[in-house]
Order: sequence, then C-alpha cells, then structure tokens
Amino acid sequence: MAFAISAFFPLGFYQGSDSGGRPESYPSPSRLYSALVSAAYLTFGFETPNADCGLTDEQIHAALDWLEGNPPQEILFPRVISAGNKAVAYRNKGNVQDRKKPKDKKSPAAAYIATAYKQHPESGMVLTWVWHENPSSEIARTLSSLCGEVPYLGEACSVVELRTHEDYGFPVDAGKYVWTLSTDSALTSIFKKGKVFSFPKKGRLEDLKQAFAAANPAPKGKKKAPIVRDKEAEQNFLNEYLPLQTEEQARYLPPSLQEENALKAPWATAFYMEIDQVDNGRAKNGKVEWKPEESEFVGWAVALHRFLVRQWGTDPSLALVGKYAPGAKRPANNVSIQIVDSGFKESYGQQLRKEIAEKRPGFLILLPYDMAKADIQKLHDVCVRAKGKTLYYSPNKPTLRLGNTTVIDAAHLWKPVAEGMCRYWTIRPMAIAETRPVPDSKLFVWLWDMYGVIAMYLKPTQPVEKNVTGTLWMQ
Repeated sequence: MAFAISAFFPLGFYQGSDSGGRPESYPSPSRLYSALVSAAYLTFGFETPNADCGLTDEQIHAALDWLEGNPPQEILFPRVISAGNKAVAYRNKGNVQDRKKPKDKKSPAAAYIATAYKQHPESGMVLTWVWHENPSSEIARTLSSLCGEVPYLGEACSVVELRTHEDYGFPVDAGKYVWTLSTDSALTSIFKKGKVFSFPKKGRLEDLKQAFAAANPAPKGKKKAPIVRDKEAEQNFLNEYLPLQTEEQARYLPPSLQEENALKAPWATAFYMEIDQVDNGRAKNGKVEWKPEESEFVGWAVALHRFLVRQWGTDPSLALVGKYAPGAKRPANNVSIQIVDSGFKESYGQQLRKEIAEKRPGFLILLPYDMAKADIQKLHDVCVRAKGKTLYYSPNKPTLRLGNTTVIDAAHLWKPVAEGMCRYWTIRPMAIAETRPVPDSKLFVWLWDMYGVIAMYLKPTQPVEKNVTGTLWMQ
C-alpha cells in the first residue's frame, strides 16, 4: 500500500532554481524536505525549549528521519505548459550593496522563468511523490501536519498546497506521467535517459542546521554581519555553505523505459474458483472444510485442468492446453492451477490479502501476462458457467461442487511485509515424486536391436511404430 505527498500550485506554476541559479522544471525531494524542515522550525517550534505547538521534537525527528535516505519510488509529473514567451527583463537581482553605492546593478534574464503545469486536483493529476511502503501511523500524521504548514515551494511566488495520502492509488489516466526510480546510480553515465533529482541522505537535518548557522552568524557586540557586495561574491558566499555532503542524486525513468526494462510478473491476473460443497456435505456456519493430502494436489489440479478444457469445447486456448505445433514459439508460462485448501488458509491466512483470505477454499487459476485478452475472457466465462457443477478426482475421493469465480490481482496476492520484518519462502510440498518410471537407456538400446532383428525376419506388412514408452509394436 503506497504513501504519497501531493503538491497543488493554486496559481498554476512553480518557480525555483537550483544551487547554480538554473530554473527547475519540478521541485526535487530535497526541496520538499527543506520545506518541511522550515515548517517544523517556524510553525511548530522545533528544538525550541518549552515550545508546545502541537508536535513534539521526537515526532518531528521521526518524520524527517523517515524521509532521509528514502527517495520516492515513483513521481507523477503533471504536464508542463509552454510559456511561449522569450521576452528579456532587466531586474534588480537584490544583491546587497555598499551604502555608499545605493544603485543596484540590473542583470538581464528571461522574463518568464516559472514552469506552468496542467493540473486537475479533482482527479488527482497533480505533482505527487509516491513511496511504496506506508510509514507508521504516527509518522504519517506528523508529515500531514508539516505539509499543511508549508506556504510555498521554491520562491515565495509559487504558492503550494501539500497533502499526504495513505493507501494511495494513481489516477486512471496517469500511466504516461508516472516516472519510476531507477536502480542504477544517477551518475553512472551522462547519456542515460531520465530525470535526475536530489534527495536527502541520512544526517541531512544536521547538515542544514550547520549551514544555516554558518550563513547567519550571530553578531558579537557592535560587529555587524558580513555584507555581500556584488553578484559574484553572493554566489561564492552561498557556495561556501552549500550542504551537499548529505544530498544524493536519484534518476527517474519515463514510462516507456519502465515498460521495456521492468520485470513483469509471470501471472498478472488470476481467477479464484471457490468450492461450495465437499462430497454433498453442508457448510457449517457458512464455512467449507477441504483438506486434501499433499500427495493429491497434482491430481486435483489435473482434474480441474481437464474439466476446463472440456467445458471450453472446440479450439481451446494454447495457453490452457499447453500443447504447441512443432517449431512454434512457446511462451515462458501457461495457465497454472494452485490449490488453496483449508489447511493453507489456516497457516497463511494472515499473510493473504483480504479478498482471498475471506473466501472459501478453492482453486487459484493463474493466467500468464501475455495470454490473449480474448482467451482470458473466454476462460473467465467458462469458470463462471462452472458454478454448481461437480468436479471428480478419483472414485475413493470426495467430489467437489464448484462455486463463484472472482478476478484476483495475481501480482499482489500477499500483504506487504510489516516494517522491520522480512519474508522467507518455502516450497509446499517440498518435492513432487516422479510419477512415471525413467527407462534404462542401456535396456532401451538392447530392446531396439532385438525387435529390429525380429521385425526384419517377420517382414511386417504394416510399418513398425514406437509408442511413448519405447516399446516396438509389430502388426
């Protein structure tokens, strides 16, 4: 479940520059972090003795620490609207000058350096930073309070409204505007595609505090603070206290590269087919008990597979049958069937997502991501029509009456791992016994030679054929 911070600019534009004075198209995660630090000090009295402004220092420290070294995994960038104006303005740059020379120097610059966005706050199409894992509820509340007190990002003219979102989901049409964090270093190659943004590393808060103290020294006696006299000296003054030691670069890839390089889930979608009755028995308190032996799992899966093929009728999907013409390109995966019995739910129900854990025992029919959409729809219709029909496995085994079929997101069957925990995987069952005997290669060669001699001697009128076990049959 994702956590997000969105930024809506009521005036429709963002205006900010990096440390070199170049205009930015979008604010970086480092700028967001600095804005939250400013709100913590100015509004909530952070690290001020006896300050009681709604948040404790411990709460603010925990929230800022969660952001350090934790760049957002995805960013939704709203579409940029071109200004279409190349006018040049001569502005007073605001450099502090000597009192004996009150006239400030004006420098030429582009008249319009702000970036206008096409925003739709009603649908959620605004600048949004997204983390795949939710912070704790207390940290989320602290971040929400800090975001509510940030007046602007960048320069004071780019007013902003920051909001936090728990269990966030992207808008429906946001796919082509969502950029994903690259696993490669942002500085490995200057030719790599993507957008590069700075984000705070661990210790960023202390670095900012030291830079602020150095840039704003307290006057001693009648001694005045240093005066920056011209543009070049001002830039040198700022560079001297630029806290870059705890700032790192992250590269974000566009959706096109993401689709090319992403590891796709083998089975993206699944049908969950419930079991309504076991051996004509009635459910107790609405619950159905089905606990087959582990040695029966393959048999039940084969039985359902044959049932689905029969119900499909003529020309079933190759992904369902699993048989392809010689020389045809075979996909990496076909339709897979998993057993979700009562014992499995008892052991792992707490880790399963709610939409599966609360259902009756049944079968999970996994569909490969490259299966044709028409075949997926046909198989879904087959599963829906199977409700109320009976599934047999063996004469001495119980019969099952099939129930409802639900579409499941197969890529997210399990709940996210809790904070501070890790998940281990084991195979269940550990091994599946080979059900067919493996022929002895030496015996096979000997039988072939022997039957070949007999076939030549008898002069069969029909061709000699070999069956799947390697035995020669003569007619």
